[in-house]
Amino acid sequence: MEESSGQRLGLRSTKLPELLLIEVLRLHLANAPASERGWLAALRDPLLAPAMRAIHAAPEHKWTVPDLAMEAAVSRSLLDGRFRDVLGLSPIRYVHEWRMRVAQDLLATTEVTVAAIARRVGYDSEEAFSRAFKRAKGQSPSLWRAGRSASPAVGRRSRDAEPLPGNCR
Repeated sequence: MEESSGQRLGLRSTKLPELLLIEVLRLHLANAPASERGWLAALRDPLLAPAMRAIHAAPEHKWTVPDLAMEAAVSRSLLDGRFRDVLGLSPIRYVHEWRMRVAQDLLATTEVTVAAIARRVGYDSEEAFSRAFKRAKGQSPSLWRAGRSASPAVGRRSRDAEPLPGNCR
């Protein structure tokens, strides 16, 4: 009731199921035992959170470890070590995996061209993006998209969902 009346900070919505889900997630995240490793731990980590927010907000940016260290206001070596400890990945590997995840989502849910997706996730050319995508996913973006549209839509997102980058289990 507070949420729908606008008296509480947060998402304003009149849809009860959405409100219920939001509240359940808030309560779970507020009360869940803090894990020392994984994606949620990284998002909660005061050192990693600023760098991850920057990566997620602008996957197309040509991120470097010095850039990310500046976002987090720490040294490059401290940032690199924390990424490896919490996520099991280097910062640049995380950037790459996040870009592939964003690209996969765009390929699966939009009709945006592969060239446009390449630019949206930080590649200067469609060819460079296609090579990187093929290394990461085993097939070209076009073939991957065609395979997605050929399979039944029911249950596809949950069955084929991939884990988040890093040690997220």
